[in-house]
Amino acid sequence: ASDSTKRHASCLRPPSFNSEESCIGRTRLPLTAAHLSLLVCLAALLPLVPLGALPASAGPVAETAAQLPPTDLPEGLAVDSAGATYVGIAPSGTVLRLAPDGSQSVVATLRPGLGALLGLALDSQGAILAALAFQNTPGADRHGIWRVGPAGATALVAPLPSTSMPNALAPVPDGTLFVSDSMAAAIWRIAPGGEAQPWLRHELLEGDLQACPPPALTGPTGANGLV
Repeated sequence: ASDSTKRHASCLRPPSFNSEESCIGRTRLPLTAAHLSLLVCLAALLPLVPLGALPASAGPVAETAAQLPPTDLPEGLAVDSAGATYVGIAPSGTVLRLAPDGSQSVVATLRPGLGALLGLALDSQGAILAALAFQNTPGADRHGIWRVGPAGATALVAPLPSTSMPNALAPVPDGTLFVSDSMAAAIWRIAPGGEAQPWLRHELLEGDLQACPPPALTGPTGANGLV
């Protein structure tokens, strides 16, 4: 097949989750959102291939960077200029720092309640930006975007409507932050001062349970990753 028709799907599976629940699918085809959702579903049903079964010409070999408890669900990732990796643990709200030597430390912990800590990114100052979706849980931290400083201090950058689901984060050099909203079929634009406005709404950003039914996804999850 030509390059324009090649597809690639890969799965990542934490120990406590089956492949249907925690797989990621990718495609190089210029398809519609419905087709893309279908490909994600198909990728979720693929069995995991042992690394030893791959030919030497398949490319770089994956290595284990860190081992986490089976109850953890690593979600957001960000890497700083020194090579440290920051990992957001979705259910607990913990932000971990994985040093280049493999050692782990807790940077901060947000309170997601019954929600989750989702996307992570680094701003131009090296602070961690985190998307927190708290699902209206009493006692949880505010629903929206948070900043975590080098010493672990947390501060709310921009609150978002509780009906939203802030997910991936894409900061740009002028300090503006773009945030995908997986529930509202939208992308938010957050100004350097913290003012949040819908930047784009479109039906192609909506989730489609008919194209990707449970158990691959448990709800109509729409716009997700941003680059």
